[in-house]
Amino acid sequence: MGPLLLCLMLMAAQAGYEAALDRYRAGRFAESQAVLERLVAEGSRDARDFSLLAWCHHRQGRPDEALAAARRAIELAPNEAVWYNHAAQILLENRSFEAAYRTAAKAHDVDPTSAQALKLKGRIELERGANKQAAQSFERAAALNPQDPEALLWLGTARQALWQYKEAAAAFEKGIAGFPGFAPLVAAYGRLLLEPGMEDEARAVALLEKALALDFALPQAHYDLGKLRLDQGKIAEAVRHLELAAKLDPRGARNHLALAEAYRLSGRPADQARELEIYRKLAAQ
Repeated sequence: MGPLLLCLMLMAAQAGYEAALDRYRAGRFAESQAVLERLVAEGSRDARDFSLLAWCHHRQGRPDEALAAARRAIELAPNEAVWYNHAAQILLENRSFEAAYRTAAKAHDVDPTSAQALKLKGRIELERGANKQAAQSFERAAALNPQDPEALLWLGTARQALWQYKEAAAAFEKGIAGFPGFAPLVAAYGRLLLEPGMEDEARAVALLEKALALDFALPQAHYDLGKLRLDQGKIAEAVRHLELAAKLDPRGARNHLALAEAYRLSGRPADQARELEIYRKLAAQ
């Protein structure tokens, strides 16, 4: 194969990947998948093609196909932590925690400086209730990548889970100072200020509302505000926020339970019954 032909083939492969990535980012997952499957049929051995194909399957609710494509990406580039990280993220989102943890640990073995691998390990440790280990993972991730606001968000979350509220506040404050437009950090700090012993309701509400002004699609912030308004007897406002929380995070059982209570207090028994039924099904899973 001549150098000119090889160059043309590489350019075509790059153009194909970029076209697939553009479609994926636009939410056109089936179209992105079709482009990637054409590249694979043409003989692609590029790990990024298979990793993006895994994400296309994942976003369309096909976990087996997603995992198969993610494994193929790892097989093609076993010394690159990024592909293990992508696989671990997909497994985590599918709540396959043990497999996700093993994959994230492998990413860390391949590249001990991978902040993403440590962040994924920490998130799974949180799910397991290993909060001290999670805090250590997030602390190392934040040190390795100071430009990642998510590492500070999760570090504060882990500290909060350990009831280390002052340390959690310090992580959130550091994050907000460095990344004032990162809404999840602002919302997390507002949530912390509603904890027993940290009660600063006025400031908490201000932070939660600021977070929603930055990004209205934060189900946790809507839930926190909805629950607070429910406790205050401001039922109409509670219903509004809790309906949004349930819409944005339909698999969050507690959103439906809180919304059922809001409907009960609103005198809407049929809606209450519907939300309770959804809650029972989700809680049983």
